Amino acid sequence: MLFSSSLLFWTDTIKIFKVEGGADGAAGADGVDAVTAFLTNEAHTFAAQSDGTIVSFTDASSSMIVFEGVTDSTANYNYSRTGSAGVTATLSGPNGNVLAISALGHDSGSVVITAVSASTQLAKTMSLV
Repeated sequence: MLFSSSLLFWTDTIKIFKVEGGADGAAGADGVDAVTAFLTNEAHTFAAQSDGTIVSFTDASSSMIVFEGVTDSTANYNYSRTGSAGVTATLSGPNGNVLAISALGHDSGSVVITAVSASTQLAKTMSLV
């Protein structure tokens, strides 16, 4: 926090990912594309009243994005979620990969989002405080 006169300033940081193809290498057998996944929001902090009541669950969401090489393959996976005790979460969206948090019964929690395809399983954790 930065203090200036009687004003209070807050800052935040956003990371933007970009996946690009590279130049062809020397002749040889092609390898298999790497499969990677990331969450658009890996951690969410809730504002709460002094008694611990969360003020709002608005924007308490995250999407799981899956790449095979440089190709967005999000639509080719099935998604599931497992929340820690006291966490209420749902998956929705056209690909079923959008997680929304609607309740948090403890001071903190987490949700593991899993993407599954024929032979690949990827899991990412969204932390909640």
